[in-house]
Amino acid sequence: MKRLTIILALVVLSTPALYGAREWSLNLSYATAAPTGNLGNYIDRYSWVGFSTNLAYHFDDHNYVGIHTGWQRFDALYRNVTQEIPTGAVYGSQLRIVSAVPLMVTIAHNLGDPIDAVQPYMSLGAGMYFMTPKLEIGMYQFTNSTTHFGLMPSVGMKFRVDRKSSLDVSFDYNAAVDSGENFAGGEDNSFSWIGIKLGFTFGQ
Repeated sequence: MKRLTIILALVVLSTPALYGAREWSLNLSYATAAPTGNLGNYIDRYSWVGFSTNLAYHFDDHNYVGIHTGWQRFDALYRNVTQEIPTGAVYGSQLRIVSAVPLMVTIAHNLGDPIDAVQPYMSLGAGMYFMTPKLEIGMYQFTNSTTHFGLMPSVGMKFRVDRKSSLDVSFDYNAAVDSGENFAGGEDNSFSWIGIKLGFTFGQ
């Protein structure tokens, strides 16, 4: 989390300069997500708590590369559940939490012209996911932090506000491949979810 805080502080401090720069852009978004796969089996609740940011360098009007990070929290309360863990099993009311922090390099392509009022785009991110599942049962707490390689394909639409800013709506699929030990049981410790983001892009 300290690493994420430092990155976000640098991004926020650079926002005024980016607004006037043609080559750079900054996206800040509110992020929601629907868990799928193993994550959906562990927590079957929609996530309304998250954010993301992407700092991008534009080669031209259509192609750009960037650095993406953010945070997404999945959580749900389950009552009277028996949960298997590597050291045995526990029974009771459970608060299940999974925090996800991506750190990725992204490539993107705008399908329209910069002057268009509506501009669709597509992108692909590749990098690391820092996953922290947590299980709370009464006074007991179990936590397991793992690092995963992952991919994040995305499609979205930019709605032009003025020459240097736009409203951004995007849909992405997050796939963090199997890595480390699954403390909730099972051999597969991969994570996946579908994200929906709403935010603003400043700059290009």
